[in-house]
Amino acid sequence: MKRTVLLLAVLLLLSGRSFAQSAVDIRLNEVLVTNTAGLTDENGERCGWVELFNTAFGMVDVAGFYLTDDKSNPTKYMIPKGNTATVIPLRKYLILYADGNSQKGVFHMNFTLEGCRNLS
Repeated sequence: MKRTVLLLAVLLLLSGRSFAQSAVDIRLNEVLVTNTAGLTDENGERCGWVELFNTAFGMVDVAGFYLTDDKSNPTKYMIPKGNTATVIPLRKYLILYADGNSQKGVFHMNFTLEGCRNLS
């Protein structure tokens, strides 16, 4: 678990350097691996998630940043480019769901941290 979080943090900082206004201002703020009673996505599912926080006093676009749960595949999930939803406003955060289904939208990664539960 600690290795996964550290790997996510390192890859996040290294991968976005050339794509964001200031990639060093983005923090891997929180990771919830097992979501049993917390946040639900727009489909009513509880999945693990990753929270990115913009510590800057300006907007930062995280499009092109990579996240992974596998150190042998550091580019497993790239935050899609070309979507204004990837811009994190000043001192705000962005949640990415680890539900294994990136086809659901820009906030859904192609790997899981733990199984998802549909509440609907």
